[in-house]
Amino acid sequence: MKKLTASIALVDSVLLAGAWIPVLAAGGVRSETMQPAQIVPAADVAIAEAQATNGTGTDSRPDNAQDAAKPAPQPTAAKATRNGSGAPSGRDSGPARDGSAPASGPATTATPATSPQEQQSSTGLPVVTVTAHGFAVENFKLPAVDTVITSSDLSELQNTEIRGAMDLVPGVTYTQSQQAGLSFISIRGISQNRNTTSPVVTRLDGVNEIDPEQFNQATYDIDKIQVIKGPEGALYGSDAVAGAILIDTKNPTNYFTGYARVGEGDFGQRTAAFGVGGPILNDALQFRLAGQYTSNDGFFRNVTLQQNENPQERSAARLKLRWLPAENLTLDLSSSYERTLGTANFFHYTPAILTPNGFLAPGVAPFDFSNIDANQVSRTFYNNNLGGDDYSLHQDSLKVTYDGLSFARLEWTGAYDDLSELTLADEFPYTASTTRNTIIGPVDGTQTQYFSIRAWTGEVRLTSKLNAVPRLHWLFGLYYSYVDRFISSTTGTDNGLGIIPLFLVPQFNSPANPTGSFLADDNHNYTKSVLGNIGYDLPLGFSIDLADRWDKVDKNQFVSIFNTAGVPGAINRGTFQRQSPRATLQWLPTEGMPLYGHLSLYATYGEGFRAGGFNQNGVGAAAAAIGLSGVGDRIEEEIARTAELGFKSRWLGDRLEVDGDVYRIRDTNQPFFVFVGAVGAQILINIDQARMYGGDLGVRGQAFSDPTWGSLSLYASGNYNKNYITQYRLNPADVGNNLPQAPVFLWQAGFAYQRHLFDNNVVGPVSLFTRWDFSGRRREAWDADNSSFQKGYTTLDLHFGFKGERVSLMASILNLTDEKYNEEFVEGGFTEPALPRSAMVTLIMNFGE
Repeated sequence: MKKLTASIALVDSVLLAGAWIPVLAAGGVRSETMQPAQIVPAADVAIAEAQATNGTGTDSRPDNAQDAAKPAPQPTAAKATRNGSGAPSGRDSGPARDGSAPASGPATTATPATSPQEQQSSTGLPVVTVTAHGFAVENFKLPAVDTVITSSDLSELQNTEIRGAMDLVPGVTYTQSQQAGLSFISIRGISQNRNTTSPVVTRLDGVNEIDPEQFNQATYDIDKIQVIKGPEGALYGSDAVAGAILIDTKNPTNYFTGYARVGEGDFGQRTAAFGVGGPILNDALQFRLAGQYTSNDGFFRNVTLQQNENPQERSAARLKLRWLPAENLTLDLSSSYERTLGTANFFHYTPAILTPNGFLAPGVAPFDFSNIDANQVSRTFYNNNLGGDDYSLHQDSLKVTYDGLSFARLEWTGAYDDLSELTLADEFPYTASTTRNTIIGPVDGTQTQYFSIRAWTGEVRLTSKLNAVPRLHWLFGLYYSYVDRFISSTTGTDNGLGIIPLFLVPQFNSPANPTGSFLADDNHNYTKSVLGNIGYDLPLGFSIDLADRWDKVDKNQFVSIFNTAGVPGAINRGTFQRQSPRATLQWLPTEGMPLYGHLSLYATYGEGFRAGGFNQNGVGAAAAAIGLSGVGDRIEEEIARTAELGFKSRWLGDRLEVDGDVYRIRDTNQPFFVFVGAVGAQILINIDQARMYGGDLGVRGQAFSDPTWGSLSLYASGNYNKNYITQYRLNPADVGNNLPQAPVFLWQAGFAYQRHLFDNNVVGPVSLFTRWDFSGRRREAWDADNSSFQKGYTTLDLHFGFKGERVSLMASILNLTDEKYNEEFVEGGFTEPALPRSAMVTLIMNFGE
């Protein structure tokens, strides 16, 4: 019934959008006062997307930014448009009449297919504007390793979750495991593990996400994703030790626009999405409403229960309002909601010895502990409890922008987040058996986890305007957050009568599913930050940029009085504070110098820190009692010191881009999740010292573009990362081992071909399109002991179909070769398989998008 209700609601929304088809197909309803924005040279992109337009369609840039527009020294110029992106707003999915294809995949940038006008007038790759360091700049000029993923990329890949976009990012690994909200990111050997915070800060429309569980959101209305690698704590704060991910959703406009998308695939995959927007009051109040519904019947089979193991249903919606109550004042209000229903915990325990029908073998020792292999993959499950997963996320945010100052722009952003997830699952070793005793204690029980997060955040930034002071730019800001996070984790006895959901209180005397262990705590965390950035353009094309941020994080843990370990009712407090400085020297040849417009060189040194926290109460004392040093109730803060040299270059009339960098990282106290059998606890510990050396290299280019034969673009990129542990008090024997979740080599490659077929008055120009994306990784350890290295594997995703300006029909086959590998391996022999080959066909209708 829930699935039917959600489907009906979404169909109603799509029909509402369809009511606008006659108007929008004719070109849309636009304000009579709307004028096209001025042309800004690609070589002198001066303002951010947020600065380029006030949503009215008229040029709202500061006077000095308008004065700065001058003829482009580069051979390729892009048009600044309503969204300020350098490509016409929302028209990046239509093919050119000459059949030219978009730049395929990212090397440092995944760029959209541009408009027919741009493709006809441009001889090079599309230009992308980024705001990663607080100021708008052409991607080529940003002194950092970055990747930009656009809405066009997401449309071509038919992504419905952000996780799919991460496959396009060189040097980044992304793991989605166990439940809807659990995911891990690793960049350059700085990784995220179970029960740790992320090593990157994620910002959605300028709002910091306050928990990693927020990351894997639906992509139904995303305009652009910027991924920046390297220390970004100077601007984005604690946790940005490895980088930052900036996500921008589509803004309201002053003209009516919309889209609708429906799709179906194997494994019962279904998807539907829509987006509509336009003026409520011309030049004063605009809106955008978007939503998405996806579901599948599950990709794996549970033999014991004779049903699929991991079905899932997901719905999401977002409403954005933009109000311009006075000149130079803009208010952006956003409200979003997302919910996922499914199952959880898709693990196997490789040492378990099973009978042919999936029960644990008889006897008190049904385990072979020599059978621990990260490459042992099984897509068949035997657990007798399917369990459940209920994930919900709600966010409200308000951004106020005042542009009336002559020297700077003032922005204030505030947000409220409400996030919760309840998971119910079979307990290790996940067999058809109910609870029984073995040499390692009771097994095959049940487990639950519940967390609830409420957070309030606020940030104010004052950013200098272009040339307010010649050669100088600066940014200053303040940040505050309060996070209330409750979490409870339980185990229980499986009597074959199902799993009881547990939240705040255990049920030790339940006849159906008595609670065995209950660990819970309520956390109240406060963050206060001061940040600043100042840059100056020196003679001969040199520039220097200095940034710093001070973060103070106060954490307070209140242990539940029902705790079955440690000291029930205990209170733990800790303060973590540190500066995150960054210094960058860049050289961009000026006009008249050799390599002008072709080369950018930069050197960066930065420090970042990830705030510490607390283990389960009492774990440190219990570990010390049996002689295990290095395990404590308190987790120390991580400090990463990164030095980097990089270059970006453009050649052959901007048809070829070659980018690269080398880096060295000294990492202190990287947090890592382990299971200490002697203590019987899941804990976080610090890897005391580690080193990483490596580099990135990316190539992206347009092989040819011809009105008859179409266009072919290619890309390839790779990341080499030598990493090893230099100090580890918990187990000194691990010194010299690889870091967990830090592959030694990652690579991506692919191409896109597009050829114009015909023109049609209804659907517009139509092109044949195909895109092939390869990715692979080599030599990855999953634990500090390096107990089992995951062998290398390669995946291939194929996308093809017909792309029209108004209507497109696309098909995707993910994991085309059906590569079998594990999505995650946990020390001790716990494995979760990656998804098998799957296919989807999608129909997309654009109405002014």
